[in-house]
Amino acid sequence: MKHERVLSRAFNSLVAVIVASVLSIAIFFVYKTYEKSVETDIFRYSHKLEDSIRRIAAAEYRRYFLLVDFAKTAGTKNSGNSIEKILEEKSTILGKNGEIPNLVSSIGYYDSSSPESALEYDFEYREWSELDNIFNNDEPDRKSDFFYVRSGSAPEKLYLAVDNGSTGRVIFFRVDPQGFLDNYIREVVESSNEEFRVDWLRGSDPESRRILEDYFEYELLQYHFRPMQILLKTGSQNQPLIVEIPIMFDIRRVFDNGSAEQKDVNDLKPGKPMFFDFSYFVRMMHKDGSYYYEIEHDAAVSFFETIIIFITIGILFILLLFQLQRTRLLRSKEKEFVASVTHELRTPLTVIRSAADNLSNGIVNKDKLPVYGGLIIEQSERLGNMIEEILLYSNFENKNSNSGKPVKFDFKEVVSQFKPALDELGNAEGLKLHWDINGLPGKAESFPDVITLTVNNLVSNAVNHAYSVPGGEIRIIIRYLVPGRLSITVEDDGRGIDPRELKHVFEPFYRDYVSRSRQERGSGLGLFIARRKAALCGGKLTVESPYRRIDGSKLSGCRFVLTLPCTEADDSANIKQKTLKEPENGR
Repeated sequence: MKHERVLSRAFNSLVAVIVASVLSIAIFFVYKTYEKSVETDIFRYSHKLEDSIRRIAAAEYRRYFLLVDFAKTAGTKNSGNSIEKILEEKSTILGKNGEIPNLVSSIGYYDSSSPESALEYDFEYREWSELDNIFNNDEPDRKSDFFYVRSGSAPEKLYLAVDNGSTGRVIFFRVDPQGFLDNYIREVVESSNEEFRVDWLRGSDPESRRILEDYFEYELLQYHFRPMQILLKTGSQNQPLIVEIPIMFDIRRVFDNGSAEQKDVNDLKPGKPMFFDFSYFVRMMHKDGSYYYEIEHDAAVSFFETIIIFITIGILFILLLFQLQRTRLLRSKEKEFVASVTHELRTPLTVIRSAADNLSNGIVNKDKLPVYGGLIIEQSERLGNMIEEILLYSNFENKNSNSGKPVKFDFKEVVSQFKPALDELGNAEGLKLHWDINGLPGKAESFPDVITLTVNNLVSNAVNHAYSVPGGEIRIIIRYLVPGRLSITVEDDGRGIDPRELKHVFEPFYRDYVSRSRQERGSGLGLFIARRKAALCGGKLTVESPYRRIDGSKLSGCRFVLTLPCTEADDSANIKQKTLKEPENGR
């Protein structure tokens, strides 16, 4: 039995380690899978947002086609004075209060053969002025009927130029990025991304430029998924997404290709744009953290749900395994119990049958009839006590037992019912029982049945198992402790209990190695029943082996201590007595 327990524990521990290792590896791979999935989703999401912003800007840039049509019509006039007059008259529809407001802030023209003689009409000052070499001696390569020109003067200016072709005249407009952004882009972007905090940055602003350079120079390291920090909102990154508003964007490429140029989701380093004074950028942050907060949050919740499922399955598997092992050990103990009880029951039944046969056959002398009668009574009581123990155990297992209420009783009467029988049992085995029961109240309120059961059990255990030879002593000490506790101590100086088996003595059907090897009497239920009965009454039964006495000496035997609730009762109270016949059992 002992080796079986050791092997069972070793096997259970090995299986628990294997299951824990498998769970750890599975959780690691699940984590890595989620991390890679979140990383991919984040970059796809960032590209989706970037594409959305560019598409909004591209859609608003359709307004500039009206300027192109207007410039082509106006550019067909032959007279210089006539074109100036036409452009000046038409400028009213392009100003802040015009039909197409906040797109451009000036209009002008020049002949493609002499771009240095360009004239510009400013909408704010309402006057014409000459431009000094608008192309900085480097006229752009015209790939379409309109193109952008960047002025090299400070601050930088952006022009939309339209080449008429047939007359060689170029009509140009000074683009108003701020007006276009405030009146056409900002509201659409913010209303379509209500879950984000949106900030606007301009390349000409020193603080904005510092933020932009830090962002685009930042080499994004490999993403690390931190599900606990994400859910607790501690230590998480507040990573923004910065998207350039394509002021110089070729809108036809967007609509022809369907979307802006896509990046590889594994390209971890954002491309750095050119910073001009007229460049604008939008910085987006989710209201609860990084712009990809919802992706991280949903993934963190899903990750922990998966982990909980994995751990639950692992725990259930381990519990099932332990339960199977426990059931197997319990069956083993039950088999041992059945064998022990069968042996114990066979002995009194054999004695009773033999005595009954002798009596029925008339071979017993009349002077021996009392001996045979006493033998039958003794064995019947022994048999009845074993059956009573089994019934009590069955009640405990079926949870049908209850503690009842404390009753009033006379201490002397209760002690007198078990003391003589136990003294006689000790004398029969050549052992001396020393009783220390002074100072007890005459009347008390407690649980006399538990007292009788436990004392009978502990003393009979000590008599039957503590000593292998006559001459030992068993001490029974009963003390009334103030406030309201009764203490019963049974101690011996015998062989004691192996420390490795000490924690099992209160288990059902358990008997120590010596009792099993010597085939000593007992079912292994007595201590279990006594402890359960004490616990149901609010008491406690404990054991020490070896133990120390008050004088400091260490003895190898056993000391059992029972404590029960007990209060002193009025002498005039109605006394109820409950007694229990002496059980026989083993440790």
